[in-house]
Amino acid sequence: MSDFDARLLDDDTTVDDSLVTPGEPLPAIVYHGDLFKCACVEEEMNAAKRSTMEDAHVVLPDLLGDGSVSYFGIYDGHGGRAIVEFVEEHLHVKVAQELQQEGTDKEQALRQAFQICDLESKQMDITTGGATAAVALLCTEDGERVLYTAGVGDSRVVLGRGAEAVRLTIDHKPDNSDERKRVEQAGGFFLKERVLGILAVTRSFGDHGMKDFVSAEPETRRTVLSDSDKVLILACDGVWDVFSDQEALELVKGMQETEEDQEVAAQRLVESSVDRGTTDNVTACVVYL
Repeated sequence: MSDFDARLLDDDTTVDDSLVTPGEPLPAIVYHGDLFKCACVEEEMNAAKRSTMEDAHVVLPDLLGDGSVSYFGIYDGHGGRAIVEFVEEHLHVKVAQELQQEGTDKEQALRQAFQICDLESKQMDITTGGATAAVALLCTEDGERVLYTAGVGDSRVVLGRGAEAVRLTIDHKPDNSDERKRVEQAGGFFLKERVLGILAVTRSFGDHGMKDFVSAEPETRRTVLSDSDKVLILACDGVWDVFSDQEALELVKGMQETEEDQEVAAQRLVESSVDRGTTDNVTACVVYL
């Protein structure tokens, strides 16, 4: 049994957050000359449709303090803010800790960090609500820039590879046949395209009453970046409900020529989502590579 498996099986086990002290999250517009040109984030409650804000984000241009990893995370809560606030506070810390475990590759680190964070939220007796997440790590490896992505739920990461939008995460929803089969094999069922008739996603943080069926294990991907990879979009379903991947890419690609335009690209994407009639909170992070 691995050390990680033992941690998951021991409900009294937590990871000491003091082992790693990443830098504080920066304001909505951030710059980092080594790994990316510009990253901007915009959050919108969408007051005409929603009375509460359950989205959150974290951007850390230098996660480990050595210039080797940038962290981007978009989180979309449901059923209250308790879980999404826990994820906002702890997930990047868990990722940093796991990255520093000897012999752990970055995809493994992401998978372990997600599950540890989820387990610890249960240990803290946060029993209501849940959250989806889309996370990207931008790294340098052997002189190349490499992107690692992970997600649970229907928040999404999309890469602009030339003129093509490339989706780097998987939507964990009932219309995904693999996810449907997984839930049903675990003893769950779907009613009105919701898990147990309640939840619209098949993977998430929290939702502990359905954890036998609703996993917090992310699907991960490693992507070596090339010169044609110009922009990265992370967004919650408030964007993707009204924008296709390609439409979102075309909007932000049209704003890449000047620094001033880059700084407001996420704002433009979020405002356009509201204009298109999205009924959810809306959060987007746009990273120009």
